[in-house]
Parts: sequence; C-alpha cells; structure tokens
Amino acid sequence: MAVPTASAESNLTIRTRKLAQSIGRPLFAVFLAMIAGSIVIMATSPGSLLDRFNQTIAAYQALFTGAFGNAQNFSFTLTTVTPLIL
Repeated sequence: MAVPTASAESNLTIRTRKLAQSIGRPLFAVFLAMIAGSIVIMATSPGSLLDRFNQTIAAYQALFTGAFGNAQNFSFTLTTVTPLIL
C-alpha cells in the first residue's frame, strides 16, 4: 500500500496565503472601527433615520477626501502615519 503524500504547494501560494493572513486581521479591525464609528455618529445625530444615515456617509466621505483627496493630502497622510507604522 502506498503512503499518501501531501501535495507540494508552490512558493507563490504559500506567500499569498501568508500575505492574506497578515493583512486580513488589520482590515477586519478597520472595518469594525468604521462600523462602531457609524453607530456613534447615528446615535448622536439629530433627525430621522435617513438623515442620520446621510450624515454618516457625509462624515466618512469628508474623512476619506481629507486623507486621500489629492496628492498633497495623501502626502500629508503618509507623513503623519509613517512614524506610527514604524
């Protein structure tokens, strides 16, 4: 009887899996933070539910436009975030 052997995975497959595992957790944390922020914005905003939803969308739109809106904003974002990453 032949002994079953594990299939050999390519180096690219192994690296891709490690990259997905290392990026997955921080992306999930950012997603949860955005959900928590949305709940806080909607809970503290006046108006109807639709108004609260629109204010939440406007807040995140302003956040992303301020951080990534043009090359200058993006460079300021990188300058501010780089010491936090290192």
